[in-house]
Amino acid sequence: MEGYASVVIFPMILASPFSPPRLLANRHIQTCLGGLGGRYLLIPTPTIRTIEGTDGDFFEVASWGCPEGASGRIVLLHGLEGSIKSGYLRRLIKRLTSVGRYEVDLIFLRGCGPSLNRLLRSYHAGFTDDLRTYLSLSVQPTLLVGFSIGGNIILKYLGEEGSQIEGRVRGAVVISAPTDLAATAEGIAAIPFYEKYFISSFRRKHRAKVARGIAPSSFADFGNISTFSDYDGRYTAPLFGYSSANEYWKANSSAQFIPEIRVPCRIISARDDPFFSAGSFPITECRHHRWVDLELSEQGGHTGFLSSLGSSPTFAERRVIEFAQSLFGRFTIRG
Repeated sequence: MEGYASVVIFPMILASPFSPPRLLANRHIQTCLGGLGGRYLLIPTPTIRTIEGTDGDFFEVASWGCPEGASGRIVLLHGLEGSIKSGYLRRLIKRLTSVGRYEVDLIFLRGCGPSLNRLLRSYHAGFTDDLRTYLSLSVQPTLLVGFSIGGNIILKYLGEEGSQIEGRVRGAVVISAPTDLAATAEGIAAIPFYEKYFISSFRRKHRAKVARGIAPSSFADFGNISTFSDYDGRYTAPLFGYSSANEYWKANSSAQFIPEIRVPCRIISARDDPFFSAGSFPITECRHHRWVDLELSEQGGHTGFLSSLGSSPTFAERRVIEFAQSLFGRFTIRG
C-alpha cells in the first residue's frame, strides 16, 4: 500500500516505515492505547461456540460469518489475558467484518472467553493444542493473525507442523510476539506496572475457580507472587508438566520453531516494545528464512502501532489487510 513499503536490512529482516506522530511516539502510550483504546468500539455481535479440547476441557470461539459466502477465513488469537474487549482486537474485527467477504473467527484462550474453563489449568504461552483442534475441523483457507502470546502460539504451531500443514493455513501475521519467553520475562520485570496488571488478572481468575469449586482455596494464595517468574514457577510450569519456569519458557519460546515454518509469515515488532529486552527479537532465525519476514520498527510499543487517535487503520491492521489481499483477493479499506 502507498506509503507502507519496507526497506530490506538483511534478507527477510525489514526496516519498518512506521513512524507515529509526536503525540503518540511514547512506547507506553502506544502500548496502553493499543490494548485499552477502542475497547468500547462497537462491533457486530458474534456467534459464540464451544469446542471440546483433547484433555477434557473446552475452549470458545467467536465467529463473524459472511452471509454472501466467504472466500477465506481470518482467525485471530489474542494476547495474555486478552478478551473480546481488547482494543487491538476490536479495531481489527471492525475493519475486517466491514469488508463483507471473509469469515472472521476469534479463538479465546481458555478462560478468556465468556465462560470459565473446567480444569485447574487454563492456557500457557505455547499451548498449541486448541489451535490444532480448531484447524482440524475445517479445510477452509485460513490466515492466522496473532497478537503477543497469541502470535507466539501461532509461530510455534506452524513450526511444529512444518511441511505437514498441507494447505490448512495459507499464511500468518503476528504482532508483538514474544518469541523468547525468558527474554520477555526479563524485559517486563523491568517495568513492574505491567507485571502487576497481569498478576492481578491471574489472581481474579484463580479466585473465581476457588469460588466455583474447581480449585482448592490455596490456589488463590498469591502472597509470594509478584513476578512472572514467581507465577510461572508456582503455577504454569507444574500444571503443564514442567519442572521450572525456565524449563517452561525454553520449551515454549517460538524462536526455535521458526526455521521449520513453511507458509508465508510476517512478524511485526517494535524495538521500543516495553515487554521485550534486547534478546526478544528472532533476528537470527529470520535473517535468511524463505517463508518468514521480520519487520522491525523503531517505535510502536506492544500491539500498538497507532498512527492516529481517529478511525484510521493502525500500521499492523494494514499489514493484516495486505496479507489477506495477497492470499484471498483484493478489497477496499473502509475508514
